[in-house]
Amino acid sequence: MTSDAKTIPDDVMKAVQSAWEKAWSKTGVTNAETIRDAIAIGILAERARNAQPRRQIIKAICELPHSIDDDRVEFRFSPRRPGHNALNQLITQLEGLFGTSHEEA
Repeated sequence: MTSDAKTIPDDVMKAVQSAWEKAWSKTGVTNAETIRDAIAIGILAERARNAQPRRQIIKAICELPHSIDDDRVEFRFSPRRPGHNALNQLITQLEGLFGTSHEEA
């Protein structure tokens, strides 16, 4: 669905449609509560959708040798992982996670 050049992702629209149909099948009427509930489910679906890449990045980072404190995040090189330094290992981990890779120049 498109509105003012903004696209509502299909998975979010399906969540809203499912909530709407479920409410409709119970009551057979459309009211403010049904609309509110469908919108709330859509908002929650969008938040979950947007949280996924962040969770994946955090998981990938935590799988690498690292230390985190209030002042810094430090990645350490692991000779057991592919890559020639800690940054390269992190990038390799993220590229594998997101299915992208760029050849080095």
